[in-house]
Amino acid sequence: MYRRVSTVLLVDVSASVSDRQLEAAQRWVDEAWAARGAGNTVEVVTFAGHPRLLASADDGRAPRLARHEGDTAETDIQAALDGIVRDVV
Repeated sequence: MYRRVSTVLLVDVSASVSDRQLEAAQRWVDEAWAARGAGNTVEVVTFAGHPRLLASADDGRAPRLARHEGDTAETDIQAALDGIVRDVV
């Protein structure tokens, strides 16, 4: 029996995350995206002060991680989780 799998990746892009860590997170997102399998989905939500649901690239590649311009530098995990419930689930 085949079951469809949906995965949500939650990635902190706040100022407390170094550029090196952000690059490592991008590799992790790329790997998860490539391994998702046919019929399965991977959603990527980044957050700092507020969550953002990222869209895949036009060519079907994994979304690109980026810091949130104009967002608070502090991590707000509760807002990110609330955003997932509101926007993804």
